[in-house]
Amino acid sequence: MTEHSFVDYRRDGTVAYVTLDRPEHSNLVTYAMMTQLVDALTDAASASVIVLAANGQDFTLGRDQSERPTGVSPAEALGRINQVNALLHEFAGVSVALVRGRAVGFGSGVAVNCDITVAATSAVFGFDEIAHGFPPLVVEAYLADYVPRKAALDLVLTGRRVGAEEALALGMVSRVVPDEQLEAAGAELVAGLVAADDRALQRAKSFLAEIGGVPPAERPAYGVTELVAWRAAGESVTSRA
Repeated sequence: MTEHSFVDYRRDGTVAYVTLDRPEHSNLVTYAMMTQLVDALTDAASASVIVLAANGQDFTLGRDQSERPTGVSPAEALGRINQVNALLHEFAGVSVALVRGRAVGFGSGVAVNCDITVAATSAVFGFDEIAHGFPPLVVEAYLADYVPRKAALDLVLTGRRVGAEEALALGMVSRVVPDEQLEAAGAELVAGLVAADDRALQRAKSFLAEIGGVPPAERPAYGVTELVAWRAAGESVTSRA
């Protein structure tokens, strides 16, 4: 990581905690901060659970659109966003986002791309790229995978912001809790995940990702076949231990 760290990263057993830490700027993400986030998520790939949170009143106001880092091309800067999203998508374990306050632009993207997103009642989501004068093409590459197409178009074309309850109704977040309960709800969630069988969690997650490619009529039988195969693989590992 660079000399000035804007991402707090720590490991506690099989759990990796990644915390955005530039609260005096509402966690506005610079190129250096984005690079640190990539580094943290790369190291966290060996964990069972990633908890992504932020210090301060806001999750993040997104990328610093005014920044022009020396020697960094627009493609490189935007490519960092794809790296973060790819690391979350490719993570075999369970990623959890705990969101308080504003989660705008890149902030909404990170929240949506985590497996389970717990939003405080104060949370506000939105994609503001249009307001900055450019189409949100990076967002559109994945947003319709999470919310209906009409909702996705409304969000990206208008740039409007939605509260936690509407975000829940749209499918952008998993659950909403009072602000004062966010940390406790996150800790309880993580404890339950840690107590579960890692192999079972990972297969449940990967199966949901792959089942879309199976014809609906064949999915029940496919589920049985894969479950039998999963159990057999586990028994094989146990017998060799």
